[in-house]
Amino acid sequence: KDQTTLISNDAGYIGNIIGSALYWNPTSPIYNSDGSYNVVSNTFLNPVQLLNSYKDYTNTSKLFGSVGATWKINNNFSYKLLVGIENSTSTRKSQLLPTMDIQGDQFQATDPKDNSVKRGTAFISTQNKFNRTFEHTLNYNKEFNENFVFDALGGYSYYEYNYDGFGSSAKGFNADQVNLIDNMEGGLSREYRTSSARNKVELQSYFARFNATIFKKLLLTGTVRVDGSSKFGTNNKYGTFPSLGVGYKVIEAKEGLVNDFKLRGSYGITGNQEFSPNSAISAGQFGLNGTPVTVNNANPDLKWETTTSYGVGVDFELLNNRLTGSFDYYNKNTSDLIFPNQPDGSQPGTYFPRLLNAKGNLINKGYEVSLNYKVIASEDFTWDISGNASFNSNKFTNFAGFVQTGGLNGQGLSGAYAQVITNDKPLYSYNLYEWRGYDANGMSIYADAAGNDTGLGTAAKKILDKQPLPKVNVGFSTSFGYKNFDASASFYGAFGHYIYNNTTNAYFFKGAFLGGRNTTEEAATSPQAQGDPNSPSTKYLEKGDFLR
Repeated sequence: KDQTTLISNDAGYIGNIIGSALYWNPTSPIYNSDGSYNVVSNTFLNPVQLLNSYKDYTNTSKLFGSVGATWKINNNFSYKLLVGIENSTSTRKSQLLPTMDIQGDQFQATDPKDNSVKRGTAFISTQNKFNRTFEHTLNYNKEFNENFVFDALGGYSYYEYNYDGFGSSAKGFNADQVNLIDNMEGGLSREYRTSSARNKVELQSYFARFNATIFKKLLLTGTVRVDGSSKFGTNNKYGTFPSLGVGYKVIEAKEGLVNDFKLRGSYGITGNQEFSPNSAISAGQFGLNGTPVTVNNANPDLKWETTTSYGVGVDFELLNNRLTGSFDYYNKNTSDLIFPNQPDGSQPGTYFPRLLNAKGNLINKGYEVSLNYKVIASEDFTWDISGNASFNSNKFTNFAGFVQTGGLNGQGLSGAYAQVITNDKPLYSYNLYEWRGYDANGMSIYADAAGNDTGLGTAAKKILDKQPLPKVNVGFSTSFGYKNFDASASFYGAFGHYIYNNTTNAYFFKGAFLGGRNTTEEAATSPQAQGDPNSPSTKYLEKGDFLR
């Protein structure tokens, strides 16, 4: 059983339970002298009243299992069958009491009998999921001689994912109703809504793999998969994804300075089909009163998003096996990215969603290093130190689009975005006004296209060389052992990235403070004018570096 409260990332300026707790004036009482809640307005919510007025819980039941059988055909061949099922049913129930007044049509309704406003909402939904797995594999293993060992695998797998769901909601209850979930018919009859859905996804794969060890030095691994998914367009349901790995033991089990040294290399292609079912077909549904509605346009040519990657690396052991480590370089090129289309605003008619394979390449590359050193390795006392670091970069190339992303939420932030996806820039680069301070009247100063000081009306957004994805990740750990006692410590850090503080942008500004809301000391004492718009800008962009 899961229980939650009114939390979301798009609460708007009214706020959810966290937002209302942040902006509630700490000098204001929660309750009035008669024990009732202290209500300021339907846009300035009492966080305790909101917490106690909202109920939301989900009950989930799961049943899953698998059975396998292996047939050893002879000393070299074996066949294995695996069958698995997973069944789950979850029911979510939520309600907001009619005594809680929140601005917005989703929280209230008008009674046609007397035009009075009634509040309170209730919602019940049930989701059923049933998944089936069938997998057949044929294995071959043979040691031809001490210089050649070979094993191979071939197989077929089938996965089926079934979903169906039902939901009902009601709105507009009498003020004295408290159990809305179990008495939804108590809401206004014309505000009662129902919905239902069903979908099915099938994925089948043919695959093969081999491993070969030659002269105990050369290691080869090759794979190939042919995956087919019902999610894709009629013309491109299948994709082929090969890979090859090579390793060579240059030095093995030697004494002295260098004990082991191994070279590695790899190349491969992987596919991605993680998007909503039925996105490649023309889909419609009947809405209220039987009105047909198109919800998705077909794309019979939608195909697998693919990532081609290659890498090289080394593994080593030095100083009589006291120092071990590895070094890797990788390069990944993702193409045919599955993207929602960007309609031309000049095109006539109604726009319906349609997925396509965007032209462009997302390049991710970098290198990783890890080290472990046995500082002390005696019979009674041991001390190890380990560390790792990765250095990453990415860039979108050959992409003609300019897609805004990183949507912001809060007062005055409707339709605002902080990031962009465009050509020759890292993924999710920040695209913001450059904030430079306040003028003598407390109004924000920004940079225009030429880099000069200006007001908001003539300010120009700029794509910054700053992204939310860390450029460097590090880890460090150390462990001690003395006889039967041991202790350890570990640290993790990420550096080179920036975080947009949407919370500060939405809640902490001078106008909110002068309007009676709680803010930070910095906002309360700033020279900002009450009427200065809290527009998205570099003012709210903060370094995300941390070590913990």
